[in-house]
Amino acid sequence: MKFVFYILATWTMTSGLLAVTMRNMMHCAAALIAFFAGIAGIFFSLHADFLGAVQVIVYVGAIAVLILFAIMLTRNLTGQEGVSPFSGGAAWGWAASLAVFCAMYYSLQDHPRCAVIPEASPSLAVDEIGRLLMTRYAVPFEVISLLLTAALVGAVVLALDEPKNKPGLPK
Repeated sequence: MKFVFYILATWTMTSGLLAVTMRNMMHCAAALIAFFAGIAGIFFSLHADFLGAVQVIVYVGAIAVLILFAIMLTRNLTGQEGVSPFSGGAAWGWAASLAVFCAMYYSLQDHPRCAVIPEASPSLAVDEIGRLLMTRYAVPFEVISLLLTAALVGAVVLALDEPKNKPGLPK
């Protein structure tokens, strides 16, 4: 079982790294879909079948289609403009990532919950998760859907080609 985890972890880390370092947006989206599939595989290997199925349906399916749709509406697909992930302009991003990683490592290093990994217990059934999503967590669920809709509308607005030098329009 460790062998399967190491394969899935390597797959997930590699595709995640490719998703943030490639220049072509379509290739980045394909790597992101592979990343989502790797996370789903890790869930399935941990016998969290519901979470794995949700990962496949929501992220590999819906979110990936949303991302591909937004990419197809953008103008610059090849990544010829902008900053390279390894250039001086991206150094601040790498420094911030390293700082966040170090802070997380330091804060979790001596945490009592990190010392022992508890056994998985099927105390929360799928019907209970559905009941919680539709009662206690209904508002956050709807807020997330509105956020995704706003992201899609923002992609459409950015992709619109505004006419320049047309009489009667403010410049």
